[in-house]
Amino acid sequence: MGLGPSSTRIIAAAVGTDPEQAPANSTLGTVVTYDVPLSGDDAASDQVVRGDDSRLSDSRNPTSHTHDDRYFTESEVASALATKADLVGGVIPTAQIPAIAITAFLGTVANQSAMLALSGQYGDWCIRSDTGATWVITGSDPTVLGNWTALGYPASPVTSVNGQTGAVTLGYSDVGAAASGHDHSGVYQPLDATLTALASLSTSADQLIYATGANAFAMSALTAAARGLLDDADNTAMRTTLGLGTAATLNAPASGNASSTEVVLGSDTRLGGGGATVVSSAVSSNTNITGTSAAWVDSTLSVALTEGTWDFDGSKFNWFWGATGKNTQNRLKVTAGSITKTDGRVVGECRIVGGTSTQMTYTAATGVISGGSQSSGTNSVVFLMDGFVVVPSGGCTITLQYLTGPGSGETVVFEQGSCLKATKR
Repeated sequence: MGLGPSSTRIIAAAVGTDPEQAPANSTLGTVVTYDVPLSGDDAASDQVVRGDDSRLSDSRNPTSHTHDDRYFTESEVASALATKADLVGGVIPTAQIPAIAITAFLGTVANQSAMLALSGQYGDWCIRSDTGATWVITGSDPTVLGNWTALGYPASPVTSVNGQTGAVTLGYSDVGAAASGHDHSGVYQPLDATLTALASLSTSADQLIYATGANAFAMSALTAAARGLLDDADNTAMRTTLGLGTAATLNAPASGNASSTEVVLGSDTRLGGGGATVVSSAVSSNTNITGTSAAWVDSTLSVALTEGTWDFDGSKFNWFWGATGKNTQNRLKVTAGSITKTDGRVVGECRIVGGTSTQMTYTAATGVISGGSQSSGTNSVVFLMDGFVVVPSGGCTITLQYLTGPGSGETVVFEQGSCLKATKR
């Protein structure tokens, strides 16, 4: 490629002897490849223009053209700049700041009159405590109600709290809560060993809880019948539930016969047959009784009888004597207490072996029950008693007595088995 004379000299000096390598070995632009015309006005389209080219002029009219909307004319720029704010020390002067509204809270007032007495400007606001609403100045004169506007709020589903409206402050008593410092003595049962023991039981129907010790409990069956008795109001109702008669209210005597207000026991001496039987100590073998006394002597045959009627059926005693001319006698005597009634034969009859029976008699004044005697010979006397006596309250004792007579060497022999026997009717 060809270079202009001046270009050739510049490149040769900068990159070496090969002018053709200059663009590649240097930082020069492509303009260095263009030629410079010999005169100022001779530059062709493939040449650069010389500085003295006559076509280069400050007063040359530009070619006619137009600009799109991306560009402003000088008049447009000047007109726009005329309306801008100036900066003085980087700050806009106060005089160039437009008037703006800065709202202020004017406080809380009690009512409308207090609100209209406020001093403020457009946008200022206050709160009315009588309505709870917020009011804003929307006109020029705040002393006129029409220049105030109340702000509206969405309707709330809550119209009151615990029956209170307005500024609600709730205390613990308003919601049934306990005070911060409190105990539960009046509300809850304190922990107790008895209650804990009861709570450990597994209860079920028809069961009764009963104590087995201190703070110890167990369960026992409680039938419907038992509950029917427990709910009776008094003893009379209980006896009715149990089906008891009035005899259930009577007592038994601690001892002895029953009184008119007591029940009669089987041991009552006034009962008839089937009662007690009293037997004297029987003679275990033939017993000799020798003496010459004319006084009556108590034998060992004796019975103690309680109140009631006694039969002497089955009683007997035998004796005999062997001396001649002796007057030996025998009798029964009430030696303690008395009797009140006898049958027609008094207490029985005296049957003498080999002789006749003699009916015995009772003398109340002396208590003697006597009958029959033997005055001579060797004889045997048998008493077979089949009568009865009635013994009053206090009872009595009946004893067999004998008399050996005034002679010497008198002998009476009681045979084995002799006894007194009485059975209560």
